[in-house]
Amino acid sequence: MVEKKIYRVEWTEEAEKQLAQIDKTLGKKLYEKTNHDLSLDPFNNGEPLLHELKGLWSFHFSRYRVIYRIEKEKVLVSVLEVDHRKNIYRKSSRKFK
Repeated sequence: MVEKKIYRVEWTEEAEKQLAQIDKTLGKKLYEKTNHDLSLDPFNNGEPLLHELKGLWSFHFSRYRVIYRIEKEKVLVSVLEVDHRKNIYRKSSRKFK
């Protein structure tokens, strides 16, 4: 039987600030669901991004998106950005060029 790795999920300071701007109840659910799902399988619980954001991944929760990076060798997921779906890709593409 193959042992499944549990990924450590770390939130950047920027992502934590963005999370704090979301409604408290929704933000707590988003945080818990993101940590749970990405720690178990960041590849199948998210979508790889394209173009300027190639190398990053997106996790969907309600109307929000979580942009993250997977470091397979370190068994680490770094949460970089959290925002409403209408803003996040445009904002992130400028930031991570």
